[in-house]
Amino acid sequence: MKIIIISVVLLVFLSSVICFLLKKISELVLYFYTTWFILFSSLFIISGDFSFVSESVVNTVSLMFFVLLTLLPVLIFNIVQGSLQKNRFDKRNYYLPATLFLINMFCLLYFGLEKGEDEFTYEVVENVMSYTNYIVILFVFPISTVFYCYKSFKLLKPLPTLKTYKNNFRKLYLTVFVVLYVLYIIVWVFQNYVLDVGFFKTLLKGYYVFYFMVSFYVIYRANKKDSNKEISVNSNSQFDVIQEKISLVMKERELYLNSRLTVKQLAEEVGSNEKYVSNLINQRYQMNFSNFVNDFRVKYATKILLDEKYKNFTIEAIGGLSGFSSKSAFNSTFKKVNGITPSEYKKRKIL
Repeated sequence: MKIIIISVVLLVFLSSVICFLLKKISELVLYFYTTWFILFSSLFIISGDFSFVSESVVNTVSLMFFVLLTLLPVLIFNIVQGSLQKNRFDKRNYYLPATLFLINMFCLLYFGLEKGEDEFTYEVVENVMSYTNYIVILFVFPISTVFYCYKSFKLLKPLPTLKTYKNNFRKLYLTVFVVLYVLYIIVWVFQNYVLDVGFFKTLLKGYYVFYFMVSFYVIYRANKKDSNKEISVNSNSQFDVIQEKISLVMKERELYLNSRLTVKQLAEEVGSNEKYVSNLINQRYQMNFSNFVNDFRVKYATKILLDEKYKNFTIEAIGGLSGFSSKSAFNSTFKKVNGITPSEYKKRKIL
């Protein structure tokens, strides 16, 4: 039975790799199946029943498993980041796991080719592999787990208010995904280092099945593709709420004063995504994001141009305070909206 289960899991994983190479599935989906392959490997390693597999295979799998562990936190973070930020993945996160993998692979190849166990080089290679795996399990994996879980929660921002989930179920699904991963690691640690009893083995296996089913649904919902048709926001109550939030953060928090404000930052502030916010602004305000923000900036500038507190400020300084990145951008945008330059506006109002 175990051979069948292992064969099925391995077949699914290899199929996902082939489908990815053939561009049948996305990088995000590949990360998902890779995560579950590694988690399954953890169950296989701790089960302790290897009577149906040769000792050399078991030793090889066990040694490579510790290196695979370093991939888990990175994969979890990339699933979250890729879901929230349009499949954006930072390949630099894989440098350390790749380096550790190459070290172990080199050592295994050396052991397979070299037969002189008494040689000094053989002993050095053996020590390198042993210490590498000790470092991974004692330091690299725990530190990277804490680091990447923190980065995942930082992207998800689950703590400020649960109301943010009402209009952004994707974040809710992904938060559940990460929380369940953390719980899995806690149970796994208890099983291996605290209480090595049958109860925890059974609990971990049951939790693995539960986590897999929940996470499969989570990833499906979190990454459900939008329709290719343009999103209509003119008669959607969900977008009424988003529009209200945009108006609130722009007026009360004056986000437009940030000269580097992007649609992505605005979307994060209102708990939505770039595509929805961009379409909402286009359809409901009949303008693009840049003009939308500049409209707020010009209105702000018209106020402080006549404020006694700013009478000694230059036009360039007024533009900078209003969120414009340069004097030329301030002048051209102001004239486009009001028909005159900021200097002319100030003179006319004074007169």
